[in-house]
Amino acid sequence: MLHHRLPSSALAAASLDMLECHGRSDPAASGQYLALFQVCASTPRRCLCALRMAHRHGRPPPARPGPRLGPHRTLLLSREERPGGTPTGAQDSLHGFSQAFSHLTIQPSHLNILAELPPNMKILLLQHSEDGSELYGAFYEVTRAPKQKGKTAQGTGSLACTRVAKVPVRPRALLALRGRTRAFGLEARLSLAERGSEERRGLPGDAAAEETLGRHFRDVVRDMDDYLNPLLTQFDFSCFRPQASSPPVPEMTKAKDKEEKGSSAKFPAEPGECVVLLADRKLLQLPLEALTVLQGGGLSSLSRDFSLQLLHSRLNREEPDKGSRGRWSRSQLT
Repeated sequence: MLHHRLPSSALAAASLDMLECHGRSDPAASGQYLALFQVCASTPRRCLCALRMAHRHGRPPPARPGPRLGPHRTLLLSREERPGGTPTGAQDSLHGFSQAFSHLTIQPSHLNILAELPPNMKILLLQHSEDGSELYGAFYEVTRAPKQKGKTAQGTGSLACTRVAKVPVRPRALLALRGRTRAFGLEARLSLAERGSEERRGLPGDAAAEETLGRHFRDVVRDMDDYLNPLLTQFDFSCFRPQASSPPVPEMTKAKDKEEKGSSAKFPAEPGECVVLLADRKLLQLPLEALTVLQGGGLSSLSRDFSLQLLHSRLNREEPDKGSRGRWSRSQLT
């Protein structure tokens, strides 16, 4: 299916059908098709944005650079109208015009991306249906081998979707939530400008205004939780909470510990989880990092991206050293 360069609209419909067929009975497959649906649902819009950015900040020829974007935009839009997609020559022209386009074009190897991502991250994917009446979610983490006697469960070394869920939502509720978020953003920018002006004049800050701004932000977060919780409560996010770990105590120290009942050794906590949020364009306008389920204190890195494919392309811009796969630095995840 991915090797035939079908229009992204056709791929989106096919991936959604496959998602509904597998459902919860096969979360690994459902998660693959939901990730594919997410990148298909928004590829044309993001490609056009990438082309505009490349045209604006790239290095076009000095003579009449302006009209260059027009033919490429036409080719991109025609890709959705042609049953067989864009002709090969036009496709190559788009790739040559912008490297960003090559990252946004749906790759034939999309279903193998999870195996190439660092296993020390977890991914939460949120995506609306095309008409906005349903909200899908998926959680990706390292799959665990069955626990054996005397041993802890071990990861298999690659990410996989462990849970998928779907809930009905009201598009008007999301529209209202986005409106409140934009209003808060405007209020925050005005407050920041006023505070800067007061600092330049040597005046104290307005504590009442700061408190009002904080209250409005909490209201936005509460409404965002109310909108997303019907979906998020179907997932197990216990891994986001800090886990206290105690290494085994040697036999020779047990007697000493009994004598010193009032003292106990303190050990450093395990490193927190690296989590990436993949959400559709409408949800990315919300302060998703403030979700209550992400405030457990067990996260060492929290970032966001547009899709699984874009996350993969970003992480692979700088290849890790040989032998270091499996542990990526925090800077590569944020």
